[in-house]
Amino acid sequence: MVIVLLGAGLVVVAAVWGGRALGKLAVQVMGGDSASGGAPLFLSIVLAWVLAGLMGFWIPRRIRSLFQAAWLEGTRLIIRDRRVHTVDLAAARSVLLQSTAEQLAVPASAGAAGPSPAVPLLVVTSDGPQVRLRLASRDRVLLPPEQLSLLANALSVARCPGGAETIAWLRAMAAWPR
Repeated sequence: MVIVLLGAGLVVVAAVWGGRALGKLAVQVMGGDSASGGAPLFLSIVLAWVLAGLMGFWIPRRIRSLFQAAWLEGTRLIIRDRRVHTVDLAAARSVLLQSTAEQLAVPASAGAAGPSPAVPLLVVTSDGPQVRLRLASRDRVLLPPEQLSLLANALSVARCPGGAETIAWLRAMAAWPR
């Protein structure tokens, strides 16, 4: 976390320095006097705010993606994103597979013609909040067969709508040649 904060501080310093340099360049291109200091200072502040705003949007997204995780503890599925969400698969009220807008990055050796399939999303509803698990990596590659089999085995205790279909799909994808 300290490294991330130091990196963010360096980005802000770089944004201010870059904004100042771009401000001076803009004044020179427009034929102004860079010695006056007013216009370059104003442009550097504006550009620094724009660059800092872009970094303020980008850095938290990268940090959040670094700390995302999911794991099984018996029949409990635990997902850590911004918060930690836990669902007991044995007590699930419904299980559903959905498609996301992203396409899987299917390797050419898979031999499938046409567009690649969509990234699957497992949605489990229980007494608590709904839990969503993306069944692909950040690189849009389907989870390894071992993980899909473990998830299918953990779901096999669920006696709810969509459970049997989801288990069959997970086992078929675990057996899918890659």
